[in-house]
Amino acid sequence: MTMRSIMFRLGIASSILFAPLIAEIDAKAIAKNYQNGVVKILLYDSGLVDAFKLKKDQGYISRASGFFVENDGYLFTNAHVVDLCVSGYMILDWVDEDDKMHKADLVAYYPNLENDKAIRKIYYAGHATPVIQVFSNNGDDFDLYNAEILSMSTTFDGALIKVTEHLEGPNENGRFTYLPLGNSDSIVLGEDLIILGYPSQYMRGTFEEELKDTITMTFGKHSGWDYVFDENNGLIKTDASIHEGNSGGPVFGENQKVVGIATAMGAKTRIGLVGGINTMYYVVEPYKNLLKFLQKNGLSAPKKLGKMQVIPGTKLPVPNITPDRPVLEQALKSEPASTKQELKGLIRKDHEPLDHAEIEVWHYLDIIDDFILVTTAQTNQDGRYELTFNYDPHGLYLCIISAKNCKRYVKTLDKNDEMLGVSDIVLE
Repeated sequence: MTMRSIMFRLGIASSILFAPLIAEIDAKAIAKNYQNGVVKILLYDSGLVDAFKLKKDQGYISRASGFFVENDGYLFTNAHVVDLCVSGYMILDWVDEDDKMHKADLVAYYPNLENDKAIRKIYYAGHATPVIQVFSNNGDDFDLYNAEILSMSTTFDGALIKVTEHLEGPNENGRFTYLPLGNSDSIVLGEDLIILGYPSQYMRGTFEEELKDTITMTFGKHSGWDYVFDENNGLIKTDASIHEGNSGGPVFGENQKVVGIATAMGAKTRIGLVGGINTMYYVVEPYKNLLKFLQKNGLSAPKKLGKMQVIPGTKLPVPNITPDRPVLEQALKSEPASTKQELKGLIRKDHEPLDHAEIEVWHYLDIIDDFILVTTAQTNQDGRYELTFNYDPHGLYLCIISAKNCKRYVKTLDKNDEMLGVSDIVLE
């Protein structure tokens, strides 16, 4: 008797038994198994604190995300996340094209920056150090570690870093949860994606504030490829939200493996951008033993490769600037880096309050030449909205309001603008 006749006698359709398995993304499994392997990366400069006798919290610079790829402490993140650790940075006053003075601004260093004609005063030059915050017990506990940059690409937004020293917390042994790697060449248009990371809730808050918030999970689809931001290797487009602080976090595909690294979300395109995980093959390649392990863990070389340049994570030289503490302190006091700002008001259409209108605040970042999403809110049934965010007086912000069957409203936010108080907005 054939297998076919047996199945018919049992009333079983072969099409059911032998139907291909359809992969589905499992958010609960990803959170349960891998959230402890996703870290917060905080850039800190103790040299800045020592040079100006500042409070410890004033050594904090910025933050982002990353994830372990091996249990001894090797991590993947974006190159732009740790660029200040390699290239260095300056704190300076400079004047823009409109003759507006930017006081005590932090600027990534590049050769001969100090000779730029727009610069009026240089207070400090140095390098940041990555501090890694590793959560455990579903976010109830955490450890802090110093780390070093091993290698990074100047043509692809990827970097390899490694934990070096335990600073505080219960996990002194330093064995970490690492994430399985997938194949970014095998994902397809329309595939479900999940992003894990630590989007900023306190723009330029204190170091202690930045330690408080825990992991965030967002969902989206593979929406295509973008060759504008990375013309060499391309970036995966997604409708998933990628906020500031998400940069460097893992992007999971339907096989519950990491297929990409969250990079940015722009207001111009209004889509998320993700670097394919396969391109990290060349960032890891200088470390042969690690590369062998990661190949067993799923890392593959990309089928197609554009221009690729990888450099060591060695600190590049910056000018020796004599700290001018009194002048810097005065600049910081006269114009603080950021202030908490409330944005609230009423939105109407045809003289009636408009509920479920979406309000978004976007902040321009020089490093990606685009806007990133800072915070969102929605009007209630009375048409009112209220949100709070940290406002940098030197920064450029947009408020975007959208609602069904309405023309999108876009306005630049200025520190003297009524939009930063109570505002009554009428949509067309």
